[in-house]
Amino acid sequence: MNRLRRILLYLPTLVMLLAASSAARARQIDHTQAATPGETPVLPPAADFNRDQRPDLIWVDESNGFLYIWSMGGGAHGEEVLAGHYIGGLPAGWRLDGWRLVGAGDFDGNGYSDLFFQSDTGLLGAWAYREWSPGDPAPGLGSAFEYATSLTPGRVSDPNWQVRAVGDMNHDGHPDLIWQYAPTGQVAFWLMNGATAIDYVVPDVDAPGDDWQIVGTGDSNRDGERDIFWQQRSTGTLAVWWMHSTSISGASLMSASPDRKWRVVAVADLDGDAYTDLIFQHVDTRVAAAWYLQGNLVRFGLTLVPETIPVPDCRIIGPR
Repeated sequence: MNRLRRILLYLPTLVMLLAASSAARARQIDHTQAATPGETPVLPPAADFNRDQRPDLIWVDESNGFLYIWSMGGGAHGEEVLAGHYIGGLPAGWRLDGWRLVGAGDFDGNGYSDLFFQSDTGLLGAWAYREWSPGDPAPGLGSAFEYATSLTPGRVSDPNWQVRAVGDMNHDGHPDLIWQYAPTGQVAFWLMNGATAIDYVVPDVDAPGDDWQIVGTGDSNRDGERDIFWQQRSTGTLAVWWMHSTSISGASLMSASPDRKWRVVAVADLDGDAYTDLIFQHVDTRVAAAWYLQGNLVRFGLTLVPETIPVPDCRIIGPR
């Protein structure tokens, strides 16, 4: 359990970042063209604060708890950062010591990405965002903090139940919570209506054990369903559960797996082909890279550009 906490429980609040090169801006990936009429709809990015239909990556500076955004979409495969932003606009003095980011999604239905959090005591909350307007901080971000709220229920009695990913599993337009019980790996779902849980599901499958960890949710096989990605902490081995809503329709190891020091830290469709990709960060060097997927096939990998933030305590923490 202590090892699991060391891996997972880094988070608190927010601060700024860098802008990308003009060359990256000139080679933007257009996610709006990923599916043609008659094809399965492309899942929207879980984190898209500037609403450009391209995914954003979320960083935390562990030394002070500040959060940053990388707006992705440059380069031939979406691996280059177009812009970097501080997530501003929070009340003065706000810190999230003892909390971690667990996912992103539009829980209030206003078209802007929101953030979900869990504390190390089991408390649950969300930050809502709205359209940016003159006078708000971080003008390049495209959205601004509006309010914070507790979820309902507002906590779990056993903090060993941890939210590992967020995504609309049942296709009702509300992001749902994907849970994992740390001692056994048992999976459960909270089906949400906004910030309120209205149902829960425990899939009829054996718990995988405490060494397997959910690292995110996305569409690995372009069927419009949110699949669940896994990584074995002791070896780095990758796997996927193919989902139909909250039911498991199949499972497979990925065609390749990294060294165990490369941790999956986010999932997002970087290149706009409607297949979710995996974003890694090396635990020692903090270098960030992506593997581009098609089903359980790893097609190729690239380092991100830039490959890291030149701040020793910065880590990517989402979206998942």
